[in-house]
Amino acid sequence: MGASSPPQELIDAVIDNLHEDHGALLACSLVCRSWLPSSQRHLFRRVTFGLDEDDCDKLAQALLN
Repeated sequence: MGASSPPQELIDAVIDNLHEDHGALLACSLVCRSWLPSSQRHLFRRVTFGLDEDDCDKLAQALLN
């Protein structure tokens, strides 16, 4: 007989409490597929690009065309 898994709501609550711990979120994302979306939501909450002003102008033009 296999072990039962905890309710997804409980898993989500635990992962939500780890929102500032990048390493723990990375580990959680590897546990199983059901943990991945909750972990990714926090891992990719903010995405930054290292672009200078010229690159930003080129990107804006490419998006507008």
